[in-house]
This record gives sequence, structure tokens and C-alpha cells, in this order.
Amino acid sequence: MRYSTGGESHGPFLTAILEGVPAGIPLSAEDIRKELVRRKGGPDRSPRMKLEKENAVITGGVRKGLTTGGPVVINIPNSEYREGVSEKNSQADAFFPRPGHADLAGTLKFGFAESRNVIERASARETASRVAVGTVAKKFLGGLGVSFASAILQAGSVKCASLPSFEKASLLDPDFPFADPRLRTRALGLIQRCQKTGETLGGKVWVCARGVVPGVGSYAEWDSRLDARLAFHLMSIPSVKGVLIGGIEQSVTLPGSKAQDQLIPGAVPYFRRKTNFAGGMEGGVSNGEDITATLVLKPVPSSKFLKGSVDLRTLEPALPEIPRNDIAALTPAAVIAESLLSMVLMEAYLDKFGRDSMTDIKRSLAAYRKRLGPR
Repeated sequence: MRYSTGGESHGPFLTAILEGVPAGIPLSAEDIRKELVRRKGGPDRSPRMKLEKENAVITGGVRKGLTTGGPVVINIPNSEYREGVSEKNSQADAFFPRPGHADLAGTLKFGFAESRNVIERASARETASRVAVGTVAKKFLGGLGVSFASAILQAGSVKCASLPSFEKASLLDPDFPFADPRLRTRALGLIQRCQKTGETLGGKVWVCARGVVPGVGSYAEWDSRLDARLAFHLMSIPSVKGVLIGGIEQSVTLPGSKAQDQLIPGAVPYFRRKTNFAGGMEGGVSNGEDITATLVLKPVPSSKFLKGSVDLRTLEPALPEIPRNDIAALTPAAVIAESLLSMVLMEAYLDKFGRDSMTDIKRSLAAYRKRLGPR
């Protein structure tokens, strides 16, 4: 299975193509739209998000509400786009690269005279395409008993003392799913103050998958390790600068004898553990516990107070232009993380249980579950 995305931030639409999708997965444009609406929400979002309708259009790979086995092709119109009107956003030259963005590095890489081409493609708007293909993966895994949850652990200086449970995360307000309800008001207050001053924030986001059977992923080849594949995908989210698997922040301070997830004797349907410091993966293979990871996001680099640029024409000092921007990318990052986690798990399930049709995959999974237990 593989996917590709195309399109620009202020172009007519984004496109996502997902290949290797089994036949028989229920999928509609409304399924995708709901996830895209989740991604655009939150008090930390740019004013642009209020304009986007996120009306996904499936143009291939689905017939009568079911995937056909062919590539799934999804278009996401950019509601803001109006030909000949979006001149400043999509066509105007950008001679003042913004520190913290891909502007200068991309300009040097491709030999451009200015940064507009880089800004349009490197924009976090591209992640809407990945949330779209993640919807397909969620529908696939949902039919196999896997579900997802996410939460915000930290916004700037306001941070939770511990990781949430899947159950608690599932009940959080999706518009701003701060893990500790007692600190949520403080976090929102900090975001509101930043909105007034023009400052931005970083933070941490937690993501979880429940219901993953033990034995997906592999230790046999380094690039088949499930945790490595997950970290690779999560690190591709803009502003993410670190990925922590499981409860490593807590366990790293413990002696080794207490940092391992001890087995519970006689537990069914699979072997279970008293803790989940490993984040549901041991040796690059799922172990039946919840798959969990924490993403560390840098402050959004489009602060109103951003300085330190140059004019690419003269190489003289200049102030970068700051467009509309998120205060913090935490709310969308939680949704994007769920999508990418689902993509990694879908690929691992296809590796183990087959690729052609949901009927065959479910039959293979049922036989595997029977072999595993109860013991």
C-alpha cells in the first residue's frame, strides 16, 4: 500500500491517491469530510479554517459505497480559491523567507528566485490530504475492531502530569481535547492571550490505537519494525520535532526492573501486561496492548514578532511577511496523528492478513485470533 498527495495550499484543490486498498471497505465522501472538519477545528487555528468547507470528492476506487480494489482518488477543493482573485496568496512573489519554515531551504534546493513555490507546497494544508487517506485506513481498521483516540498533553507552559487512558481521551471535547480537564481553561486562556498579542505556542499531543492484535510488525528486518514505521510517519507532520513511544518519559527515570511491562498470569484472550510503558510494541511488534505515542511540536514559526530575515534580491536585512497562521497546531496535530497511526497499522495488517478483499482479510484474522487464544 502506498499513497501520494498533490496540490498547493491556495490552488484549486488538493489530491490524494491511495493504492493497494482492499475491496469491500465501506467509504463515502461524508466519512472523509467529517475527519477533515475535525482537523480544521480548534481555538488555536488560523482564521482561514473558518472559510474551508472541506467537501471531499471521491473520483476513483469506490462504487456503490464500497472500495473496489483499485486506487482510491480523493479531491479536496480549497474553498478560498477563486481564479484571478487569490493573487496575493497564491501568486505574489515571496522575497522574505520566514525562519522556521521551509522557505529558504526549499528556495536554495530548487534554485528559485523567491519562495512562493515552496510556501505553497510546504504548507501544512497538505496534511488535509493525509487525513483523507487516513479516513480510509480508519474505516478498514474499524471493521477489524481497532479504534482511535487522541489528546493534547501540553500547550505552551500548561502541561498535564500524566498520560490519559483511551477511555478518558475518547470523552474529551474534540474541539480542544486537553487531557486534563482541570487545566483546560488555563490552556485556553494562554491561547487567547497569544491571539491578542500575535505570539504562538508549541506543545505535546498523544495518540492511541486500541484493539490491535499482537503480532503485527516485525523484528526480522529493521525497516519492518512497527515503532520505527510509526515514528517515521509522525515525524512528517509539520512542526513535529520529536516522537516518544509509550510511556518512555516516565519509565526512563525508573530502574530497569520496574520499567518493563510485566505479564499478568492467565489473562485472556491474549497475554496482557500490568503496565504499558512500551506503548504496545516490543521488538518492533505489537503485543496486544494499546499502541501509544506522544508528539512534541515546536511553537508555530509564524509569530507576529518573527524577525531575522533577508531580502533575497538584495541580501539586505528584512522582516518576513507573516500571513494568517495557527496560534498552535495542537488540535489538528491530534487528528493528523490518528490518521497516520491508522495508515501505519493498515499497512501492517495488510502485510499479515492479505490485501485483496475485506472478506478474505476478516477470515484470515479470525483464524489468527483462534490460534492465539484463549489459552
